[in-house]
Amino acid sequence: DEDFRKKLQKVYTNFLELIEGIIERGVKSGEFKKLDVRITALSIMVNIESINWLTLFEIHGVSAREYMQTITDFILAGIMKKH
Repeated sequence: DEDFRKKLQKVYTNFLELIEGIIERGVKSGEFKKLDVRITALSIMVNIESINWLTLFEIHGVSAREYMQTITDFILAGIMKKH
């Protein structure tokens, strides 16, 4: 349904813009590396969205909590500046 698609697209666009804003602030403050903000935000969003996939298909041996912790560590290691 076209109406549903537009509403869902708006939700994802708003979420993407929120993530982009966080990344932009982190880059400006010097906490994050200078990265392509859009690609980094999309990567983060896809990893967050994959929790739905993980839960929906009941991947055995991987809990959503373990997945989130690992992905969070992975993402932060990739975007944080080394001090």
